[in-house]
Formats: sequence, structure tokens, C-alpha cells
Amino acid sequence: MKTSRVVWIALLALISVPPLSSQEKPTSPSSEAQSDSAPPQTLLKLKFLVTEYDGTKKVASLPYEVSGMTSHVGKRDSFGVLRVGARIPVATQKASDQSITEFVYVDVGTSIDYWVWPQPDHSYLVSGTIELSSLFGNDSSAVGQTTRPEGQRLSSNENPVLHQTKADFTIGLRDGQPGEALSVADPITGRVLKLEVTVDTVK
Repeated sequence: MKTSRVVWIALLALISVPPLSSQEKPTSPSSEAQSDSAPPQTLLKLKFLVTEYDGTKKVASLPYEVSGMTSHVGKRDSFGVLRVGARIPVATQKASDQSITEFVYVDVGTSIDYWVWPQPDHSYLVSGTIELSSLFGNDSSAVGQTTRPEGQRLSSNENPVLHQTKADFTIGLRDGQPGEALSVADPITGRVLKLEVTVDTVK
């Protein structure tokens, strides 16, 4: 009788001990989701090409190239700012004694703010704002030109004209395929400004 009782106690002890595999800590669903949702980062190279045409003749071409990083599909997680140009002093008025000229500084050049959305089909949506500005003299032949004749500068008695173009743009692009994001005609000169954008994935 004692032997039978000892056997039953031993069996109950074995049953109450869980297998080693059940003691292993299971992986939490949240940790699995975090590892699966960590998107790969993609290095991008964005190219902006500003071209000016007089009729069918190309009169100016300004290329810009910047690098960026994107990772979340469908989210605007890549953005950048591009500023190229100078601050030009412009005479406004003379002091009361007429011996001192006062100046203000005007930003002249190219300004681009841009954002990138990677799409599920491996394309990219690029949006942004571009501002182009140039400073010219009051002679009608110079107004609207991207460059003045070599060696010619604004004289001290000229009233400069600030030539400016500003626009927003949005365009969908395939990897490596350029697209025209903007085309505007200047109301003074009739010249056409075009903006071409390209997104290249860096392998």
C-alpha cells in the first residue's frame, strides 16, 4: 500500500512539471511587428534642371543636384532645402546730407524646397516650391535677361528691376526617368522657364 502511494505521488509530481519548451518565453507580437515594419532606408539623388528658352532657343540652363534619404512608403519622410545665390545691395535713398547712400539687401538666385513620398509601386511623388530671382537695370534691353553682356554691371544711377518667378509643383516620377514639373512664360519678355526633376535611387 505504501509503495502504491509513493508511485502515485511520483506520477503527480511529473505531471505538474511543465515541459521545458512551454517555459520558453514566447516572442511578443509587438516585437515581431516592429522587426517586420522596420523599412529599409533608400538613398536618393534628386536632380533639378532649370532651363530658359527664347522661342525654341535655349538661352540658360541651371542644374542642381542634392542627396536625400527615404524609408517609409506612402509617407513624406524626406525633405530638403536648396539655396543658391547672393544678397545684392540696392541703393534706396541718400541721407539728409546727400553724402551717404542707404542700401537694402535683396536675395537673388534660386530657392527650392522639396518633399519626397516613396510609393508602393517603387515610384516617387515629388512636390515643392521653387523661386527664381534676378536683378536687372532699368534699360529695357536688360530687363528679363538671365545674364548681362560680359563686363556690364548695374550703374550707380540705375533703378534695378527685381525679376522673380515663384511656383509650387507636384510630379510623380519613376526611378531615373526625368519629368517636367513646371513650364511658365515670362509676361514681360515672353521667355519660357521650365523645371525638370529626376529621382535616382543610389544602388
